[in-house]
Amino acid sequence: MVDVNPKLTSNLDALTLVAGMAGKPIAERLVSPIAGNGTLMSGVIKMAVAVVAQKAVGGKIGNIATVAFGADGAEDILLGFSGSKLTAVQGGEEVDF
Repeated sequence: MVDVNPKLTSNLDALTLVAGMAGKPIAERLVSPIAGNGTLMSGVIKMAVAVVAQKAVGGKIGNIATVAFGADGAEDILLGFSGSKLTAVQGGEEVDF
């Protein structure tokens, strides 16, 4: 029988990863007004929030929050290192990040 929720690490299964990525936009909206978005500093802050969420909350909810904040923080760090001048086409318009 196929395992529909395989463990990826000792604390992370596939459903936690999916829930964390679904929560990434929420995590971004929560922290971005305070820490900013798309900069090296905002990425470091969001990664710190991910660590604190895991330590303070723990369990499944802590793992989901860690994935959400960690993914957003990693994205911000990569954007920060790239100079934050990446652009995307959104609705037919070019938008700076």
